[in-house]
Amino acid sequence: MPDDFDYSKPVSRQRQTAESVPLFTMAFIVLCVTITAAYWIVPEDNGSPAYKLGHFAVLDPAQIWDGRYMALFTSFFVHLSIMHLAFNMMWLWKLGSALEMTVPAWKYLLFMLIATMVGSCCELLLSGSTGAGASGAGYAMMGLLWGGRGFHRSWEQVATKENMRLFLVWGAICIYLTVSHTLPVANGAHFGGLLFGVAIGKLFFAPARKPVWIGALALLALTCALSLTWMPWSYSWNWYKGMQAGKRNHHADAIVYYERSIRTGGDKAALLGNIAIEWFNITNQALGDNHPEEAKRAAAKAEEASMASTAAALKAASDPSNAGSGGRATDESQTPSDQQMHRVK
Repeated sequence: MPDDFDYSKPVSRQRQTAESVPLFTMAFIVLCVTITAAYWIVPEDNGSPAYKLGHFAVLDPAQIWDGRYMALFTSFFVHLSIMHLAFNMMWLWKLGSALEMTVPAWKYLLFMLIATMVGSCCELLLSGSTGAGASGAGYAMMGLLWGGRGFHRSWEQVATKENMRLFLVWGAICIYLTVSHTLPVANGAHFGGLLFGVAIGKLFFAPARKPVWIGALALLALTCALSLTWMPWSYSWNWYKGMQAGKRNHHADAIVYYERSIRTGGDKAALLGNIAIEWFNITNQALGDNHPEEAKRAAAKAEEASMASTAAALKAASDPSNAGSGGRATDESQTPSDQQMHRVK
């Protein structure tokens, strides 16, 4: 990316004055701190306003696929540790202030909304979770300021080579933390947000190589569409589709999805329990249709799946590496949220 922008030309869209205050950035920070505090203070559902405030923002993927798409944005406000919150708020202040003070407020807010949702979609496609935190938007802001740093001198002062190198190195460390199972990080949100920000910066603030960056936005749009409609490689999406099929009494289809979820990494004990329930439903359906032989075969499959679920649960409970994850045999269908862990972003 070029470093030879011409700052001798006047920038017509500057609006920064000595009295200007980045009010929206400040509001984002206050909301992040407040909602995160409520999330920490009231971890269990007790029906209180504090619980609702802290937990409305981060939803399990099934709720998003059911149409609650604003969770793609509201996950921005919840953070999972003091360090996570402090680090993200520091960069939100630095990057958000530089951006808010130099573009119209509606453009800033629209960018933050779309950038956060794009990052969440990228993470949803990659891991089956939106992640929690503001760093997807932070990477997007860094990308925008870097891609369009000829727009205003303050952008160049923030989007330095050193800061961009810091973001890239930290992104690489986060990938290592994730693949080494040290800390689950929303790497899809980081790099999806970064690509979105650079593309917007290049296209609208420092036009260069337009076809390339239009292609990048098209790729991100496809990523978002897939993350909300078709993810057969994801255990949580297959789990969700199995639940939907079961609700429609398409029990054989539900079993196919649950088996695919097991193959793609879903909780074996929980999913085998769901499969047992679907075979039990098929048994009842066959009895109602006066097909006793089919009912007998389905009942045997239900018993087999139930026993396998119990065995898998016992094996998971005895394995120290599975502590805190817990498939279990049950007479109620379980959801992906029973296995889901929020990723840091």
